[in-house]
Amino acid sequence: RSEGFLPNSFTFPFVLKACARLLDVQLGVKIHTLVVKSGFDYDVYVKTSLLCLYASCGYLGHAHMVFDDIPEKNVVSWTAIISGYIGVGQYREAIDMFGMLVEMGLRPDSFTIVRVLFACTQLGDLRSGEWIDDYMTEIGMVRNVFVATSLVDMYAKCGNIEKHDVSLMGLVQRENVKPDCYAMVGVLSACARLHRDTGLAEYVLKKLIELEPWNSGNYVLLSNIYSTSHRWDEAAKLRSILNEKRMKKIPGCSWIEVDGVVHEFLVGDKSHPLSEKIYAKLDEFANELKAAGYVPSTDFVLFDIEEEEKEHFLGCHSEKLAIAFGLISTSPKDVIRVVKTFVSVVIVMKP
Repeated sequence: RSEGFLPNSFTFPFVLKACARLLDVQLGVKIHTLVVKSGFDYDVYVKTSLLCLYASCGYLGHAHMVFDDIPEKNVVSWTAIISGYIGVGQYREAIDMFGMLVEMGLRPDSFTIVRVLFACTQLGDLRSGEWIDDYMTEIGMVRNVFVATSLVDMYAKCGNIEKHDVSLMGLVQRENVKPDCYAMVGVLSACARLHRDTGLAEYVLKKLIELEPWNSGNYVLLSNIYSTSHRWDEAAKLRSILNEKRMKKIPGCSWIEVDGVVHEFLVGDKSHPLSEKIYAKLDEFANELKAAGYVPSTDFVLFDIEEEEKEHFLGCHSEKLAIAFGLISTSPKDVIRVVKTFVSVVIVMKP
């Protein structure tokens, strides 16, 4: 604009997409105002970009207003609103929206399927997951490796692999997809979190090492499986191999922006200037939860240590530290957004 050029229906979507990636809803609102003033608020591509912005940032009210105002909704707009519901943890609503998409006669793409299968997985909703699986068969949808991996994850975490008489690897093979590292990690993660099938895990790990000999995360996953099965010696041996190879797992971290400043947290992090207040807030939450009768599950604290120490580890996850910092650093009505390395975004709506 400073050069005398005006934005148009091509430039607005790119700028809005950048705002969505940065989760910068404040700048996005300013761009939205400019869109209206410029007369492009009826352009379907611009509207879809606005929808993606608000949905990505967890502003479902704004997202729905834009969504309802789109005269001819396409798969992209439906996927955006579905992803918005998933982003704020409203998984049932996301599945319901997918059902409406199907009723409208639209054909979802693989990205839409992956998103809604994730919602089924989070709810443990095997029935909806099976319906989506059958629906893909009905319309003759080709399952790529991402869809196949999502199906593996859904069936495994819903705990119904045995009932369907299909193994995790068999499900991948059934989809006629050559498993890559993503599919293999999906299988291995399922073994770690639910089935603890060390035989299958060892087989998958060998395949993963062939695909990614440099990836330390594969060794760590198998070590975690050994730990959940209380095979501490095997777990320690694998970690020794990692040390010998001088391989280190990249730690997960979380970020939160407060007053224009980005704060980063690692698991067990005590380097932040407000660390003492952050941990005090976490202790406050833990005490309130225990008073309400909550008993933390320590099965996935993968160290041979006392139960009390395991509970301490559970309270030090990077996202919990970021959320606690957000709670002590923002006003009661603010929405807290936490970006993670392994999960796209955690959104906390304050009461």
